[in-house]
Amino acid sequence: MQRELVEYWAHEASLIPVQTYRLLQWRMDRVDEGSWGRMHQLAREQPGLVDDVLAQVAAGGPLRSGQTGFQRPVRAAGQMWNWHDGKVALEYLFWAGRVMASRRVNFERWYDLPERVLPPDVLAQPALGVAERRLGQH
Repeated sequence: MQRELVEYWAHEASLIPVQTYRLLQWRMDRVDEGSWGRMHQLAREQPGLVDDVLAQVAAGGPLRSGQTGFQRPVRAAGQMWNWHDGKVALEYLFWAGRVMASRRVNFERWYDLPERVLPPDVLAQPALGVAERRLGQH
């Protein structure tokens, strides 16, 4: 089956054509400027943890956030999401384009490496230059 859509933070979590994914490289490159506070903070303060979670995906993906080995904290009053550090690291990597959603099961993302999600013809395309990436910025 040929994949036609992939998920990314295009505006919100969006399904986009696989060819459009590459045009959002400018956003991925700005992960530390645009990602939510906790994602950016975790990546800045615990880069080894982010690297370890990426290594887990590389070795065993696709995987769910619950498979990273972190316990979900108790939800605090008024808190919408009670993400553990493994989920936060995965979302940082997702924003950065270093992992992708290979599928969803009951709303839950299954994360994997781009080379195992994107079609070979998309992976074979040369990287976009800085000027080309800027065309996609708003």
